[in-house]
Amino acid sequence: MTSRLHSTCQLADGFHWLLISPEGDIYVESGVGFETEEEALSDLGIVPRDS
Repeated sequence: MTSRLHSTCQLADGFHWLLISPEGDIYVESGVGFETEEEALSDLGIVPRDS
């Protein structure tokens, strides 16, 4: 089983998602920026929980 962490960050062109390896390296990142963090997470396949 492969385990990866995810994170988001805001850059000049919008929110990006990152998949992080267990060693702490960036495994892959979104190639485009999204208008909201929720859109970035949705693209990654993660549904944000309601606050």
